[in-house]
This record gives sequence, structure tokens and C-alpha cells, in this order.
Amino acid sequence: MAYPKVIRLILRNLMVNSDPGTWLILVGMPAMFLVFFSYGYGSMFSALGLSYINYAKFLAPGMLAYETLIAGTFSGSMLWFDRRWGSLAQILAMPFTRTDYLLGLILSTVVFAIMGNAILLVITYFLIPGINFTVIGILIMVLTLIIGSLLFGSLMLILGSYIKSQNAYNSVQILMIFFINFASTVFYPAISLPKPLLYLFYVNPLTYIANVMRDGFLNNIKINDLYYIIILTAVSLLLIYIARKSYMRSEIKFE
Repeated sequence: MAYPKVIRLILRNLMVNSDPGTWLILVGMPAMFLVFFSYGYGSMFSALGLSYINYAKFLAPGMLAYETLIAGTFSGSMLWFDRRWGSLAQILAMPFTRTDYLLGLILSTVVFAIMGNAILLVITYFLIPGINFTVIGILIMVLTLIIGSLLFGSLMLILGSYIKSQNAYNSVQILMIFFINFASTVFYPAISLPKPLLYLFYVNPLTYIANVMRDGFLNNIKINDLYYIIILTAVSLLLIYIARKSYMRSEIKFE
């Protein structure tokens, strides 16, 4: 059976990245954060007469949001390594266009995010008793997941289009992951913060992804979530446009 070109590229990207190291980063890191932070802070909460479950319910959707950032890193990394080792030139020598390759990378990010979230939800189900999901809540979570992975996938593609050095790319990417992750509401709410930190939280798209994901997870959907989704969609489309322009202008050459 001959699959459409973009589907063939997505399958290729999944096979290339289906190694233990990839899944350790995609699922292992969020799962470790969820388990160790839930029980670690749970011991502190227990000393105060509180339950770890409340914080685990706050943290779990934050980790689902964090998955969109981690999945997004694969698109930039694949572009960089495909260009570095000549795979991109080989792909474009076949009946694939640059647009096909770009769509394959961006949509692969969505697939990675969905697969990672599915595994993390199973872990969450056993970690936190009494979780009840609604159809609307799940739809909101899936929509937020797709938008978030497109946003961060495009952001990392822009990064991969301009940075030529492997060391520089890895350093900038790791710095961005830590900054975006910890300057957001993934681990803690944005209350009682100094104003400079509060401003960083508010301009960070992961904050809004985590907030919407949390409201869907806890069945507490508000009108603000709709506004956040619209804004995140607009930002994602803008970054996709910039990523396409950056990628189309980049040269295919080898070091």
C-alpha cells in the first residue's frame, strides 16, 4: 500500500526516533517528575496534615503540558541531524518536497506528544485514585495537546534552522527547555510571585497550555480557557509561518 508522502515521512520519523533514549526523555522525565514530586512534596504536606493527592492532581496535568515541550524538541533535533548527516538531501532527492518534509516534522511532533500523553495518563490513573474524566475535558486536553505540540515544534524548528553548531544547538535547546518549564505554572501556581517573575510566567505559552490542560483534567473548564486556546492557536500559526520561512531559506550543506 502506498501511503501519502507526508504519512510516509511521519512513519520514517517515528521509526528513527523509536529508541529507548527517546522514550526515556519523552515519557521518563515527566513520569519521574510526577512520581517523585508528588510523593516528595506529599511527605512535606503530610507533616502539615495535608494529602499528597491534591498536589498530584495539580502536577499531573502540568506534566501533560510539559510533554508538548519535550515532543517539540524532536522536530528541531531531527531537522538539525538530518541536515548535518545528509539525510535531508537524500530525502529531497526522492519524490518529496521541502514542504512535505516540514509537514512531516511538525505532524510527527503531534504524534509523539499524543503517544507520550497516553502513557503518562495511564501512570496518572494508578498514581492518583478517583480520577474522573469527562468527554468535554478530554477534548479540551487533546486540543490543547495538539496546539501546544505544534507551537513548540515550530519554535524548535526555527531554532534548528538558524543554529549551525551542534554544541550551540544542544546548549540553547536545553536552556530553553529549563527556562520555559520552570517559568510556567507546570509545577506551581502563579500567585504571590515577584512582579518580574510574574511577567515571565504570563508571557510564557506553557503557562496557558498548563492552565487549560489542568482545567480539562479537573473538569473545571472556564470561559478563559477558550480565550487561551484562541491565543495559543494564533501564536502557533505565526510560529509555523516563521518556521516555514526560516526552513525554506536555510541551505542544505554538510560540515
